[in-house]
Amino acid sequence: MGGKQLLIIGILVISMVGLGIGFLSSSQKTTDTSILGTGIVSNRTVEARPTEAPTPTAFIYLSPTPVMTKTYKYGERVSLKDGRYITVYTPIIGYKPEETYMEAPQGKKYVLVEVSYENMGNKKTACYVTLRLGDDKDYFFDNYMNVKQPTFSCQNMEDQSYLQPGKTVRGFITFQVNEDTIVQKLIYQDGEHNEKVTFSET
Repeated sequence: MGGKQLLIIGILVISMVGLGIGFLSSSQKTTDTSILGTGIVSNRTVEARPTEAPTPTAFIYLSPTPVMTKTYKYGERVSLKDGRYITVYTPIIGYKPEETYMEAPQGKKYVLVEVSYENMGNKKTACYVTLRLGDDKDYFFDNYMNVKQPTFSCQNMEDQSYLQPGKTVRGFITFQVNEDTIVQKLIYQDGEHNEKVTFSET
C-alpha cells in the first residue's frame, strides 16, 4: 500500500472520528436539553406536577373556603357582596295551604320561608335565591314547589332574569320535609359570588 493510499485512509479515519465526536456532542446537547426539560437542576430532580383544576360543586356550602360562614338570626338583614342584602324570616312550620288539593302528602309537612332580596348596588344581579333547609341530623332539603303567594320570583318585573339596581324581590319559598323533621337552620348559598350564609333561631 502506497503512501498516498495511507494518507487517504488517514484522512478518512480522522473525518469519521470527527463526525462521531460531532454526533456525540450533538446528542449530548439534545440529552442535556431533555434533562433540563425534565426539571433536573444542580443534580436535584424537581418533580413537575400539573395544576389540578378545582372540581365544581353543586352547592357552595361544600366549598372549603366560603366567603361567609357566620350564622345570623332569622329576620336579620345581612349585607352581601356588590351592595346586595338578604333577609330570611322565621320559618312557618307545618303550613297548610288554603287549597286542599295542595296539602302535603301523608307523612310530610310544608315549611314556608319568607325571603327578601335587595339589590342596592350599581349593577344588575341574577334574580334568584338558593336556600337549603337543614335539620337536627344535618340532613338537607331543597326548596319545593310554591304553595303560597307571593312566591319568590321576578316574573312581575320587566327583566325576569336579573334584579336591577334599587330593586327588591320578596316572597315565600316552600320546603317539603318529613313530618318529624326538626328545622335547625337555613343556608343561603351563591356560587357566583362564593357566599354562604346560615340563618337559625339563635
